[in-house]
Amino acid sequence: MSGMVREKLEEQSVHGAAGGVRTAVVVAFVLTAVFVLGLWAGPSSGPRRMSLGHVVRVAGTGRAAGMAMDFRGVLYVADVEGEVRCILPDGGRAVLCAGIADPGGLAVDGRRRVYVSSGADGAVYRITPDGRRETVLSGVSKPSALALDRDGSLYLCVSGGVFRIPREQLESGAVEAGLF
Repeated sequence: MSGMVREKLEEQSVHGAAGGVRTAVVVAFVLTAVFVLGLWAGPSSGPRRMSLGHVVRVAGTGRAAGMAMDFRGVLYVADVEGEVRCILPDGGRAVLCAGIADPGGLAVDGRRRVYVSSGADGAVYRITPDGRRETVLSGVSKPSALALDRDGSLYLCVSGGVFRIPREQLESGAVEAGLF
């Protein structure tokens, strides 16, 4: 599989800016395989970096429930115990926030705020870089996956489909949960 990933990365890198988006998708796929499928290799004594030659363990704390990466290369991982951890490019790590019941989807905006869905609470939280948690949306039926577009609008996957919440509503707090 590593040869296939290497070929895809090389193929995508020759396509300019659009290639960067495709490369990010390939990297997200590899990271998903590492965390969700449990394809671990290497010692568990500490964080390791990804390599095109083989898949190695980058984090070994808890069972991952969701992850996202910011523009600086910081990986955010939510685990089933309710913690959101930061894993820095140099391998350092820290707990950003704790106490989120049944976390699922994660997304990070351009201001490095992390959005986390909580299936048990039926809510979406926004966590600031200093660890402060605020409720963006509540009363949602089984929120799971999250994504942000380049304009800052949040896409939310719930039991009834996928919904888009415009950035302006996210910032103003005027999100009506009854729409879901």
